[in-house]
Amino acid sequence: NYGSVGIALVGNFQTHAPGQPMLDALVDALTFMAARYRIDPLPQISYVRSRGDATALWRDELNALSGHRDCIPTECPGENVYGLLPTIRERVVEQLGARGPAVRITQAPADRNLWPTDLGFAWEADPPAAEVSMMLAGWRRIPGTDTIEALSGYADDQRPAWGAWTRDRSLSVPLPPDARGIYTLFVRARDAAGRESGIAARSSVVVDRHVVADDADASRTDRDGDWRSARNILGYNGRQFLTADAAAPATRFRWHLEVPERGTYAVQACWTEAANRTTGAGYTVRQRGIVLHAATVDQQTVGGKWATLGEAVLDAGVPCVVELEGTTEGVLVADAIRLVRVP
Repeated sequence: NYGSVGIALVGNFQTHAPGQPMLDALVDALTFMAARYRIDPLPQISYVRSRGDATALWRDELNALSGHRDCIPTECPGENVYGLLPTIRERVVEQLGARGPAVRITQAPADRNLWPTDLGFAWEADPPAAEVSMMLAGWRRIPGTDTIEALSGYADDQRPAWGAWTRDRSLSVPLPPDARGIYTLFVRARDAAGRESGIAARSSVVVDRHVVADDADASRTDRDGDWRSARNILGYNGRQFLTADAAAPATRFRWHLEVPERGTYAVQACWTEAANRTTGAGYTVRQRGIVLHAATVDQQTVGGKWATLGEAVLDAGVPCVVELEGTTEGVLVADAIRLVRVP
C-alpha cells in the first residue's frame, strides 16, 4: 500500500497459483483498502514513492491497483497473481458498489514539487452532490527509518480524519517556511439524501525547500544529440527517462532551474542503473555562465533515488543550468535534477 492514493499488491505467488478461497480473501482485503481510502481501482494515477528524502520520486501513469513489480524492480506478486490483476480490479469495483456523487479538483498547485507556500485548491461537484468534505493528508517518512510521521489529516490510528460537510468550493492552506512532506487533498461529496461518494478526488504535492526539473519538462530543459525515451527500467522520476550514446559527439542535456532565495543548495540527480550505463556521467552546475560545481558519477550504480552531486551557492532569480554529458562509453541517462536548500 503506497498510502491513501493507490494500492500496490505485494506477496509472491510465483510457484503456486492462489486457490479460489485465497483469491476471494485477496479481493476482500483490497476492497476494504479501497473503501477505507476511497480509491478508484480502475484509472491510472501519479504518486510519489518515498522512503525518506533520497527517494521522493514521482511515478506517473501507474495503475491505482497495481503489482509491486510496477513500482520497483521485483518479481512480486508473481506471474500468477499479476496476470489476474485486470479481473481482480473488476471484482473490487463490483464489491465497492455504487460510487455516489462525483467531485473533481479543478485547481491545484501548478508545480507538484513545491517550495513551501500557500496550498490553493478548488473543485466542482456533479449533481446531485449537495455538500463536500475535505481532508488535507500530510506525512513524511523520517529519514533513515521506516517510521511515518503524520503531519495532518489522520487520526491516531491512521484512519482518515475528514472535515465537516460544507458547500465550500475552494481551500487555501498556508504552510510555514520550514514545511516538508507529502500532502494530498482529498474531496468527497454527498447528496441531499446523505448518500456519500465512494470515490474521492485527490491532488498531491511534495513540499520542501527544493526546486525540481524532470527530463520531460520542456520549459525547463534543452538538449543536443540523439536522445531516446525509455521506461523499461524502473526507478525513474515521472513517466520516462532519456538515454543517449555517451561517446557520441556533442551529446548534452541541460536542466534550467531558478531558486526563490539565495543560499547553499545540494545539487541532486537521479537515473536508472544498469550494467550498460556509462561510468562517466559528467554534471556541471553553472550560473551566469560560471562553473560553480562539477561532478562525474557512475550510472551503473545508485539508481532509483536522489544522489547528491555536491553543493553550490546559488543566487535567487538567476537561472541555474545543470548540464550532463558523457566522459566514457556506455549509455548516458538523463532523468531529473533537484536543488535542495541546505539549512
